[in-house]
This record gives sequence, C-alpha cells and structure tokens, in this order.
Amino acid sequence: MVNPLDSGALSRLTDVRAAWRALCSRPAYALIATVTIALVVGAGSAVLAVISATFLRPLPFADESRLVSLFALPPGSRAVLGGTPLFSPAFVRMGEGMRSVESVVGIWSRDRALTRGGEVEMIATAGVSPGYFQVLGIELSAGRMFTGAEDTAAAKVAVISSGFARSRMGADAPLGGRLMIDGEEFDVVGVLPPVFEPEFVGAEIFTPLSIHRGNQPVPSSTIVRAVARLRPGATPDQARAEVESVMRGVVDEHPVALKGWSAGAVSIREGMFGDARPALTLLFLAICLLTLIACANLATLTLAEMSGRHDEITLRSALGASRVEIVRQLAMEQVLVAFTGGAAGLLAARAFLPAILALDSGAAESLGVVTIDWRVQFGALVLSLFVSVISGVLPALSATRGDLAQGLAQSSRRTAGSQRQARTRGWLVTIETMIASVLLVTSALLLSTFGKTSALEPGFDPSNVLAAQMGLPVARYPGPAERAAFVKRVVEEVRAVPGVVSASAGFNRFQPGSGFLTSVVVDGRPTADGQPRTLQFRRASPGYFETMKIREIRGRTFADSDVGDSLPVTVISQQLALEVWPGEDPIGRRLARSADPTRLMTVIGVVDDVRDRGLEQPTAPTFYLPYSQNSNPAAQITLLVRTASEPGGYRRAITQAVHRVDPGLPLSGVTTLEEFMASSLGPGRFRSVLLLAFAGLGLVLAVVGIYGVTSRGVGERTRELGIRVALGSGRTALSRLVLGQALGAVGVGIAAGVPAAILAGLLVSRSVPGTSMADLWGALPSVLVLVVAGGVAAALPALRATRIDPVIALRTE
Repeated sequence: MVNPLDSGALSRLTDVRAAWRALCSRPAYALIATVTIALVVGAGSAVLAVISATFLRPLPFADESRLVSLFALPPGSRAVLGGTPLFSPAFVRMGEGMRSVESVVGIWSRDRALTRGGEVEMIATAGVSPGYFQVLGIELSAGRMFTGAEDTAAAKVAVISSGFARSRMGADAPLGGRLMIDGEEFDVVGVLPPVFEPEFVGAEIFTPLSIHRGNQPVPSSTIVRAVARLRPGATPDQARAEVESVMRGVVDEHPVALKGWSAGAVSIREGMFGDARPALTLLFLAICLLTLIACANLATLTLAEMSGRHDEITLRSALGASRVEIVRQLAMEQVLVAFTGGAAGLLAARAFLPAILALDSGAAESLGVVTIDWRVQFGALVLSLFVSVISGVLPALSATRGDLAQGLAQSSRRTAGSQRQARTRGWLVTIETMIASVLLVTSALLLSTFGKTSALEPGFDPSNVLAAQMGLPVARYPGPAERAAFVKRVVEEVRAVPGVVSASAGFNRFQPGSGFLTSVVVDGRPTADGQPRTLQFRRASPGYFETMKIREIRGRTFADSDVGDSLPVTVISQQLALEVWPGEDPIGRRLARSADPTRLMTVIGVVDDVRDRGLEQPTAPTFYLPYSQNSNPAAQITLLVRTASEPGGYRRAITQAVHRVDPGLPLSGVTTLEEFMASSLGPGRFRSVLLLAFAGLGLVLAVVGIYGVTSRGVGERTRELGIRVALGSGRTALSRLVLGQALGAVGVGIAAGVPAAILAGLLVSRSVPGTSMADLWGALPSVLVLVVAGGVAAALPALRATRIDPVIALRTE
C-alpha cells in the first residue's frame, strides 16, 4: 500500500523540480522576475524594519495599552505631540481626583558627572518618582525598588541598568556597590532587567526624583516626563479629559505663570514615537505604490510568457493534464521566484539598513533599535508572495482558461498573441506610468523642499565652532553667584587656549528641535485675549553673540557689568521686536516672565533671527537673558568655542581648560555646530533620499515594462509589419507606428498620474514643513522623465521593427 503522505510529498517534490527546470529554460524571465521582487522586498523590508521598531515591537512594559504619556500644551496649542513635559507644579497635582487613572509617575533626565577609578565622565541619569518601575511593570533582575521614604534629596540610592552593571562595574557585585555622582556617593540598591535598556528612557542610572508637596529641592521649572497607568476599562480619551481638568486647577493656582496652558494625554507608544508617524506613513505609502508598479511589471512580463507558452499549455491539456495540475505547476514557478527574490531582498535590506539609518544621525534616538526581526521577515514573505500571486498566478489562471478544441485550433504563432492580451499589457503599462508619476512628483517635491531648507541661512556662522555641555552639581554650585563665577572663570580659561578666537556660554543643547518656551507678559502691551505670550528664550554669557556671529541690529548685547544685582536686562530677536513693537524702537521697553511678573527686564538690544533648533525648524520670537541674572541649577550650560581652524582638534585642550577650574566636571554632548546643522537636516534627508530611491526603482520598473510590452508587441506583429513593408510602408512610418502605440500608453498614464500626483503633493505638504504650492508646481515637470525614459525604452523595439525583412516574416508565419 502506498502511503498517501509519501505520495503527496513526492508529488510536491516533482512539482518543485519541474518548476526549477522550467525557470532554468527561461533564464531571462526568471532573472527579471527575481530581481524585481528582490528590489521591492529590499526597499519594503527597510521601511518595515523602522515601522516594526517604532509601532510593532512590544515595549518592555506590562500591559502597555493601559499606559499613557502626559504633556503640557502651550497657550493656543492643541497638538499633544508638540507639547512639553509637565512642569513640576502640574506634575505633583496629576492623579488627584482622576477616576480613570491608578497612578501617575515621572522621570527627569539629565547628564551628571560619574567618577570611577580616578576617571570622570558624563553619564545619562534620571530621577524617577516612587513607584515608577512598578507602574511600568518592570521587575528588577536584582535588588529592590526605591521606597516612598527615599523620595528625598538626602537619599543617596541608585538603580542601574543591566548594561551599566556589565560594562562599568565588571566583576564587582552591583548590589551594595557605590557610585560617585556629582561628587556624592550613591548606594546601588537594584539592577534593571536586560529588556529595559536606555533606548526606552535615555538613562543608565536612576535616582529618586524628590518632587512632591512640601519638598521641592528640584527647581519648580523642572520638567517631568509623566506616565499614567489607566484603571481597567478606562480609555485614553477619559484620561485626556481628566488631565485637562486637573491642569485647569493648576492654572488657577498659578494664574500668572501658567495662564493659557493646558494638558493632554496620548498612548505611551505614541508619546515615544508619534513624531515619526508622518514620515513613516509617507514611506509606507511609497512602498505600496512601488509594489503595485512591480505587480503590473511582472504581470506584463508573465502575460507575455504565458502567451509564448500557449502551445505548451494546450499540448499538456491535450495529453490529459487537468487545469488544476497545470495551474499548480505554473504557481510553483512563481513561488520559487517569490522565495528567491524575497531572500535576496532581505539580504539586501540587512546590508543597506545601516546606511539608510545613517541618513538621519538622530534615528537611533527617535526610532529606537532598528533590526530585521521576525516581523520584518514575515512581512517580506507576505510581500513577495503577494507580488508573485498577483503578477504570476492570476495570469496563469487566465492562460489556462478556455476549451481544448479552441486551444488546439489556435496553437500557432500566428494567433499566439491575442489582441485581448495586448490591450491588457497596454493597460498595465498605463497603470505603471501613472503610479510612477506620483512617486516622481512626490520625491521631486521633497527634494525641492530639502534643497530649499538646506540653503537657508541659520542667522549665525556655524563654521569652526565647538559646543559642549556642562552640568553643574548643585552641592558644589548651590547659588546663582557661584554658578556665574564658575562660567566666567571657564570662559576666561578657554579664551586663553592658543587658537581659540572667542568663547562664551549659552543655554541651548544644540539638538535638532530642542527649544525652551516660557510665558511672557509685555509691559503696556497686553494681548487681545489677555493670554501671556509664549516665547522661546535662551540664557547667554557676555560674548555669546560675538562667538556665534549673530548680527546686532540695534542697541547692545550683554556685558560683564550685567550681573545679578544690576538692572535686569534682555536682548530680543528682530522677529519679536516686529511682533510686539511694530514700527517702534523696542530699546528701553520692558517685559517679564509670567513666573516672576514683578521682575521687569529692560530691552537693551535687538539681534538677528536665528535657526538654532535646526534648519527644518522655523525662526521663533526669542528673548535672551544674561546667565549671571537668570541661572538655573537644573539647566546644563553649553560652552561655545570659536577656533581659528577645524575645531575637532581643540577638544582635548578645551577639556583641560575646564578641568583647571573644576577637575571633577566632564564635558558631554561635544559637537561642532556644523555637525549640528547637518544632523538637523537628518529627517528631511531620510525622507527625501528614500522616496527618491523608491521613485528611481519605480522608474526602472516602468521602463522595463514599457520595453517588454513594446518588444513583445513587435514580435507578435512580425507578420503584420512584414506585410506593411511589402506594401511599401517606409521605415519612418513603421517606427512612428510602434513608438506611437508605446508612448500612447505612457501618455494616458501620465495624464491620469498628474492629478493623482497633485493630490499626493497636497497631502505631503501638510505633513512636511517648508513645502509650498510653488514647490509642487515646480515638481510636476519631473513627469517628463517618464516620457524620455519611455521613449528610450520603446526606441529599441521600434528600431528592430524597421529592420524586418518581409520575405522572412511571411515565411516564418
């Protein structure tokens, strides 16, 4: 007795061997089909890897769906993702009377000095409120959590990441060990599990946050990234409404400082990665369009192949093969192509993913860890099978349709290529052209916007400027006088370094998109709605504008005489001057921060507008405060140094100059301003280059499709073209006939594609800053590339048509 399982397995193995032989007998078709699928799968896998890292990969939090992130919204803003972390007065009230929330916890990240083995370095740390890890559902791999009694500034306890325990503590037992942070000893009481790594919180050492009623050693301006755990059955919408209600109560308690502010809530995943959604949505749609082009391209190719195999299919049917058997055999060929192309695409994606991520230097921080995980592999498999089924199996079903007698009667070369198939292939070319038009116009729009943004003047000179962060320990620099004296001494030491042109200190992390907002009231200029103005502000030491080479428009900038006990002063940007005092001289006018409305600051100067948050960010009305009059112990200082030559070579000398003032103070975030400006263009470069690559792939596939259809049409019409030549038709007329039909399909595709491209461009302009209708109209001529490419693709078959010998053509038919 034959085992049916063995028989089925043998049958499948036979089908695989037959399919392999069939593909080997048609190497050109197999190669083109495999490469097409590999291109689509490779591009799709790269995008899927980013999507998986941000929106599919489980976060290391228990019951993630019940976690929401809370944000404060500046006056007039309703965009939660554009909000800021909560100010401490708002944070301490969150959770009170909120029926949808079990508990609210927070984290405050900052770099601090870690001393170990005589070496000092800056390390990413974070203060966390009691219950932070419990709310997130994190179980420590060793030790214990913080207790409520340890939520004080006096408690010197720390929980460390597992990576920090492995790399920094070596063979030492982490628990019970001690860490010297900002000159103070902390006892290690717990170690986090390996899944909870810094990419989720940006810190390796965690200490008590110590922000609660009656105990606020951390300044009230400290911002806290708050997370709430919802009660079972509660929704983020309910939490959002309650958060807004609580925030209204906080505003009532601080009517001047927080007037006009509100709050919002989003899922924790949206809070972490939501800013990346518009760009990823755009790239995902581009992949979908590229997949449709590939399907149309392969369907065109497969239809031509099935037409050429008409006799083979008819003969096999005549010899007794059922339609199911024939379709199964043809489908097996497509499955082999799908798996081969999919595997090649995954290998290509794995090889090129690092280069793709390098387009945006901030991708690691904004996207997390991007890898080709099992989700990406599964998506690649589905994508390759989808392309194969749509473009291969469906034409196979069409080719095997019909009765045997009709098939035998038509099994000649003269009738192999039916007019129906020719029309189908023509429509497929039209579809390819239409979709390629959308990709070309959209990529041209993004490139135009990126080029325009890259050409913007930042308002300062970033060449030969080095920026470095310094965090001042509160224990050693408790008051504004101590902090101001330290900054002055450091700047003097750095200025004395040979090759240093100028130096100063500011309050700007020089990270793309990083800004600091505050509420301001202007003396004698209330707003129409009575709300305070929300402005960007910077702290700076004397020499800041000279070091940055920011143009002074009128008045003066900060001097050494602007100290803590002198007249409070401010320097404002030109945009702020025009908005508040249009047509007037702002020098001598006064404004105050809402948090301290009695401290009126006099405007002493106006400077040019700058884009110090990155070129993709618009200029904003800004005022500058002298650091000696407005220092904040929670704020890091940015040391700015302009050098006579390439600033990278001065890092060691500048570090030594700082250590001559304070040996226990390391520098962090060291970068040149040119690197900062380049990194600020990272998101735009990421979008533009990837979409351009997809458009290029779409163009190549469309050209291959146009060439294939035109070439196949010439082959099927050999007899007709031979008769035309025999009847006296000229070579030019034949060429015009072939080219006209090919470009006719391209023209219809472009005519349909331009309106779709305009609609796509309008949608893109809503999600990409800096785009305009002028850019969109300027991008439309890019469709002419399709006309040229289509003409070139059709020219070779047309040239072959003009060389047909009528005698040979009629003989072969």
